[in-house]
Amino acid sequence: MLVIGTIVLVQYATERRRDSLEVSYNEFVQQLQQHNIVSIQVSSRRVRGESKAPVRVGEQSSSHFVTTLPFEPSESWTAALVEKGVEIRGDEPIRRRSWPVIVLTFVPYVLILFVVIWTLRQLQAHRRRDQP
Repeated sequence: MLVIGTIVLVQYATERRRDSLEVSYNEFVQQLQQHNIVSIQVSSRRVRGESKAPVRVGEQSSSHFVTTLPFEPSESWTAALVEKGVEIRGDEPIRRRSWPVIVLTFVPYVLILFVVIWTLRQLQAHRRRDQP
């Protein structure tokens, strides 16, 4: 049950991230000049944002977008965004989990499963000995 719950949570989190449309920095600037950007969240050079009207890239459109800045954000850049009425939030950079962390996450589940199987086998062996 714990494993199924973990899988469902990962799928849900992944699905939520897919709702954002990847746009180029040029498209971001164009939307900014059209005053279509409501708010952004900056994490290092990664920008997640929300627009007033859906942003269209090719066949896809969404009011949530993601872009990567070609530079490090500066005070002058954020001041220009504030002048255009954009709400800006900062965020810690997202660190990717390395494979040892992922493996260690599942160690408790494996140990619990091992203990359950071992206990069931011990009970089964004990019943065989008690039977005449």
